[in-house]
Amino acid sequence: MLSGAGGLGKSFVTLALAAEAARALANGADYGCACGLCVKAGAAVLVSYEDSGPRIADRLLGICGNLPGALYVAPVPVPLFEADSQLGTVVPAGCWPDLWRMVRKADARLLVIDPASAALADADTSQTGPVRTFLSALTAAATPNRDANWNGCGRARSLASLSFPSCLTSSGWNRILHPCRSTTGPRRPR
Repeated sequence: MLSGAGGLGKSFVTLALAAEAARALANGADYGCACGLCVKAGAAVLVSYEDSGPRIADRLLGICGNLPGALYVAPVPVPLFEADSQLGTVVPAGCWPDLWRMVRKADARLLVIDPASAALADADTSQTGPVRTFLSALTAAATPNRDANWNGCGRARSLASLSFPSCLTSSGWNRILHPCRSTTGPRRPR
């Protein structure tokens, strides 16, 4: 998850990673690299609440010079979750299963929701409850087999905490991402 003020390049990073994952798949590579980050080869699904399909295509052409074949843009998105005032949290909207059918059909390794806050409709995203409910649902949908092993690395984990303060800088066409704190490594024995 990337977080920060507008205009820092979060969408650029996610588009570059998605394009690189698709390009690595097309080239038969295990991984691709974009913005100093590695990404596992595979199809990617984009859900953009800020850019239209043609705008995404223009941005991809500017980023990588082509349109990767294994990159899928969801139709004009509607919120994936809706506020439930009786429960005081959010619940999946009717389109939630459609998104996951698209992800499964594409055999996507990467799902980009940009920005995730727009996927929560009228929920108060400053509160942790709706955000945690949404992230938990993403985890459950992305890892239907919770006992799956990834290359012998133990149980699959799809959520982690990354702190990215305003460290994404732009200098001409060079973009640099400085992760300041990461808890995505393996769990330490107690």
